[in-house]
Amino acid sequence: MAADRLAEGCSLSLQESEFRDYTTYFFAALAGRTRSDEPIEPQAVDRDRDGLVSFRESHFYALLNAHSADLSRSTSEQYLEDWSPWYLRFDSLGENARSVYWSLAEELAQRYGWQTRPAMLSALRGEYARAVDEADARRVSAQKALRALRERPDAAPERDTVEMQRTVEAAGRESRDATRMLTQVEKIYRLRQLARLEQALEQYGNAQERARYGELVQCEAGHLSP
Repeated sequence: MAADRLAEGCSLSLQESEFRDYTTYFFAALAGRTRSDEPIEPQAVDRDRDGLVSFRESHFYALLNAHSADLSRSTSEQYLEDWSPWYLRFDSLGENARSVYWSLAEELAQRYGWQTRPAMLSALRGEYARAVDEADARRVSAQKALRALRERPDAAPERDTVEMQRTVEAAGRESRDATRMLTQVEKIYRLRQLARLEQALEQYGNAQERARYGELVQCEAGHLSP
């Protein structure tokens, strides 16, 4: 999980349909069943078709299927990002279609019917970022109005207070939904960057750096004992 984001698992919701945190999808992939006990088709998780579900494959399943605000990352992915040298910012447009991360980015975009041209992704990012800002502004304004109603010495009518509370909640839901959509766009950007970093590590990394990354990937490719 990105350090500057509040995880969806921190929600106070008691509705199982709203449980969209990373671990919900990760462990569902390992178990082969959703939290609500619905079966998950093996081909949706077992990407290499070896009949086993690895931790890495479960992570990929969560990335694709969790329509949430979580921008999750694995240890090997964090390693790539930490390794990334400063000069790669000038080589950020290259493609690496051989990488699983590039495939994941394309799959995610297809699920939402998005084109992956840079201009289209940039427009989507701006659209959802504005929607989040606007919803947050409405929520803050409604919260101020609600506090004012509650602090009135003559006691505001209950219907006014209830209506304003509904406005606060509605704005909160709009912000949450827009944030979730914005996160899907951010995932595509990040998955593509991970694909580029894998390629860059092959080209610019030393033997020790490449070996360390390989070890992390191999560890994540493990699976639960049958």
